[in-house]
Amino acid sequence: MAKRPKKKKVGNKTPKNGFTFTPFSMVRRVNDLSQLEGKAERIPFEMQTHGLITAFEFLNLRNKGKIDTSASSRIGLQPYLNQYVGVAGRITDVRRTKDGVSLLILDPSLVGTFGNRKKAEVKRLVKEANGKDSKYFQDIPNQPIFSSHVWLFLPEVDASLCKDIALYLGSVITFYAKVELYKGRVSTSHLKKAPKYGLGSIILNTSYMPYMVQKMDETKFKPSRSGRRVQMMFGNCRLGSTTDFDSRYAVGLIEGSNVEPSVDWYFKLRNLGQKAHWNWIYNFMMDNDPEVEKGLTKYANFKPLMLKNKVGLPMEIEVLKYRKALRDKVVSESTVEDFERPTTELDLFCNYSDCIEHLEKLGFKNIPVTDTL
Repeated sequence: MAKRPKKKKVGNKTPKNGFTFTPFSMVRRVNDLSQLEGKAERIPFEMQTHGLITAFEFLNLRNKGKIDTSASSRIGLQPYLNQYVGVAGRITDVRRTKDGVSLLILDPSLVGTFGNRKKAEVKRLVKEANGKDSKYFQDIPNQPIFSSHVWLFLPEVDASLCKDIALYLGSVITFYAKVELYKGRVSTSHLKKAPKYGLGSIILNTSYMPYMVQKMDETKFKPSRSGRRVQMMFGNCRLGSTTDFDSRYAVGLIEGSNVEPSVDWYFKLRNLGQKAHWNWIYNFMMDNDPEVEKGLTKYANFKPLMLKNKVGLPMEIEVLKYRKALRDKVVSESTVEDFERPTTELDLFCNYSDCIEHLEKLGFKNIPVTDTL
């Protein structure tokens, strides 16, 4: 999802009255969560929100025709036919049919191979390795991406070795699978059904949320196999755990050897537009981001001093304060659901038309009332 528009920098100046205050900014915060870089440690909320933004970004790009949805033969799997390979990719969408739920794994890459082994033997070797790389697992150089996407059909996934609690949008999932040859639709073939390579007998391994300690240079982002521009991970890349994510927003709950779908909340949002997705993120941040509460508390402490010294109040945080008070009230009264349909009437990050009366009472003028999306 593209960066939110930048606001004029407020604060960080030492005025004549002698105090400095930089108000919390939802725009600045969401840009940080979109990129998830430049910090050594990230809390679960930050990583989970980044994953949600990543998934919504995928939906927006797909709707604009910027994602490769063609059916390929996955010829890159040919050398590994009948072998058990290790695969890694990012969960970015969900499909639901009468037969069950599938997760879309974007830009799947080949991590390594166990060679020609049976599923039971592979499970034994993985279990014996106890979370480390098995000595029988041969790494594949450069971990090539072999397709724009693959679908993981949850009823056929064996999760008995996975120690995770749930699976989340935007996280990277790793699994082992047997390379199989079958006939199906291939976009470049004139045949109704052409030979293509796929993955079967799935053994779920683990999932994580990667993020960079360094700041990334966006000019060096490259198009992935799917068409999505991605940052090339380098240097000190951290693999954040998903253990403490909010399971209300999981897409799969791991119960024994099964992955049970948890997607009703997602399908209330999936087919909405970009503005609605951003507004859902805004509400999610208001409800769950500890930095929002810290920012509002800090502002409450500084505001009397600002008024005393006749310093102009920051409009964006006054809007946030007003909206949060209203939202906290309806949530406490149970008149709003966790997965409510977000508004599409305005872009909450930059359009303050819902707060005009409140802002005018505070003396604000030139209130922004237009959307950027």
